[in-house]
Amino acid sequence: MEDTPAPSRHTIAGTELTMPVRVRRARQWTAMFAVDAAAAQAMIDYSGLRVARAHNCRLCKSLRERSALEAGASEDLYDDIDDYSHSSALSPAHRAALRYTDALLWTPAQIDGAELLAHYDRDAAVELTFDVLRNSCNKIAVSLGADAARVAEGTEGYRLGPDGLPIYG
Repeated sequence: MEDTPAPSRHTIAGTELTMPVRVRRARQWTAMFAVDAAAAQAMIDYSGLRVARAHNCRLCKSLRERSALEAGASEDLYDDIDDYSHSSALSPAHRAALRYTDALLWTPAQIDGAELLAHYDRDAAVELTFDVLRNSCNKIAVSLGADAARVAEGTEGYRLGPDGLPIYG
């Protein structure tokens, strides 16, 4: 049996995380980080749809988080995501979050974060970062053709349960 590597330590928003897990083989891997960022739910939903559209994930593009819709998100606003920098319907805060999302997707080494933090607190920024990275795992399903939508047409609503898993319908 080979030696277990030393745990890696990472400081994120002032909190030290220890990652003692070594993944050698996995069928599916995902992590959920619960951060109190209720005010940022629409921003997080917009960024998730931005990731879905960037990767052309059919499943992700067909889903809508119900609490974001209840907070004022709409299909018209979702349509503005593709050209968010010119949208008058999206708030400056949402445009900042979408620019940050694009930076995480395409140029992570150049991220500043100052514009995002001008609109959101650190908890919301951490939640957005982890959500974008979690949603980026859809590249795997897309590349394998395993990203079929759960509905034949339109969209399907869901809520996150207390365990962080989606409850559809």
